[in-house]
Amino acid sequence: MKMVTWTLIYATLLVVLTEPATPKCVETPRGLIEHFWTGDTDASDIVGGNDGMLEGATVGEEGMVSGACGFNPGDRVDLSKTITLEGDFTAMAWWKTSSAGRHTLFGHGDNVGRDYLQIRNQWRYKYLIDGASGNDGYNAYVDYALNTWNHVAMVRRKGFVTVYHNGIKLDPVSEPLYGPFHIGNIGRCDDNWNAMSGQIDEVLIYRRALNQNHIKEIYEAASEGVCIDPTK
Repeated sequence: MKMVTWTLIYATLLVVLTEPATPKCVETPRGLIEHFWTGDTDASDIVGGNDGMLEGATVGEEGMVSGACGFNPGDRVDLSKTITLEGDFTAMAWWKTSSAGRHTLFGHGDNVGRDYLQIRNQWRYKYLIDGASGNDGYNAYVDYALNTWNHVAMVRRKGFVTVYHNGIKLDPVSEPLYGPFHIGNIGRCDDNWNAMSGQIDEVLIYRRALNQNHIKEIYEAASEGVCIDPTK
């Protein structure tokens, strides 16, 4: 009888220990997130109240986490207020495209001066902060896949900007960039220059620099996404 009992216990433990962990959503205290656009059913900001207006863009498309925003070139989500990020911040999103061209994930401004985070030509991200200052932007290099969901996080810590692709830190890190980073649109800048063609999901803004472990945890949560703990 004892032999049978211990055999059953051992078999149960073996199943528990060898069964792959089930991804779960990344619980985040409400106070850590500044803005959150899910794209599930509309363009509302479920944390910061900075709701967007759909200009050609659609919501509820098949996303990485529930629904996503879909864009044809020229479409955008026009935010009701332009966000100005000074000091440390993290801006992240899931994205997918079938085109190897240039696509703006979020941005602000026009040819007089613009800020943005873009994917370019299937081998790099490009970003510009305080575009009116006249510099030409910075690159972070990676060969990314088309027709699949990718995750990006842009992090500024003490002036230095780092880009993470699918939870992995990319090179190079920028020189110190202390100017403000503006976000007024999802899917393009104020004009149609390098507008997005594809889908964008789960746009999150933090007024703090997340560490790599936190970013990787969000990436590995995949379709479970980020869930907000309203009690914290």
